[in-house]
Amino acid sequence: MVLPVQVREIASALRDHRRLSGVTAADSASAEVVGLQVARRQALRFSRDGVEQRIVALEEYAVQVGEADRQYRSSSRSRLVEGNGQALDLLARTAADALAVAETEAMSKEAAIIAKTFSTALDRASAAAVIALPTRATA
Repeated sequence: MVLPVQVREIASALRDHRRLSGVTAADSASAEVVGLQVARRQALRFSRDGVEQRIVALEEYAVQVGEADRQYRSSSRSRLVEGNGQALDLLARTAADALAVAETEAMSKEAAIIAKTFSTALDRASAAAVIALPTRATA
């Protein structure tokens, strides 16, 4: 709400300045009139200087806001780029996950083959033991 108030006050001051600067006395010969005109011109000059300072301050504010906005947009882009980099890292890990799954599946198959081989070996050893060892009934 501060900016609209500033703009209205500047506009009001400029309007008053224009109105007052257009007023001239018909009889400018008297010292009193000349003194009043000098005082009015001085007041108008001070008023104009004040308005100019306000405008310069508002322009500086606009520059600073523009710079802050530029920094924000740049920061947003940086976060977006950083986020894209993180997304690519995640994608790379996903590819690593696929390789890990393939390795794990291969190890599972090898373990199944080893378990089958071991089971077959135990079955054969048991069968051989039955043939080679005397039964308890004959002993």
